[in-house]
Amino acid sequence: MKQAIIILGVLVAIIAIIFGSVLPFYKARTYIYFLRTESGATKTVNEFKQSMGNVLDFYSPIGQEEVVRYLGNDILNVVLYGDNKEAADREMINYLTPYLFKNDPRHLILLGEYHRTLYLKYKTEADYQQSEEVYRKLLALGPKFPITLQNLFELYQTKDNKAGLKEIGETILKYWPDYQKIRDAIEKI
Repeated sequence: MKQAIIILGVLVAIIAIIFGSVLPFYKARTYIYFLRTESGATKTVNEFKQSMGNVLDFYSPIGQEEVVRYLGNDILNVVLYGDNKEAADREMINYLTPYLFKNDPRHLILLGEYHRTLYLKYKTEADYQQSEEVYRKLLALGPKFPITLQNLFELYQTKDNKAGLKEIGETILKYWPDYQKIRDAIEKI
């Protein structure tokens, strides 16, 4: 009986090491390998998606949330600063979107940023509405998220949505009354 308990304890320890350390380590290595090999090497969106898939689909009980966020930021930078066609930008974003955690505020901020960036770059009404919807959902989760308030304010400013601009500007000033840039923008309405 004593030997069975010892063997069971050793097996539990080995499984804990594999799932808690080894798999997350290898997941991190696949992401680092992706960064090293893909920077400048990818020629098509499909090659990029295939390389990303190697990282995203590698199973690890720990680390998926972070890897998705890091890859999401990488894609956001490619869309923001890259010289891609609209279809390529949308395809990369659409590929990663199902991997985003719908209950994680950082992932929702990234999703809002995707649509805000697409709206700023391509002026598509659907992107404006999706961005606004995501930011409103975030405000329901945390009404004092500075990045959400700022991004929504800038989205309304770009769209010249005076009612939304005034509402969000007043909310920002309620929490940060010394924010002069916001105060000046509201006074111009």
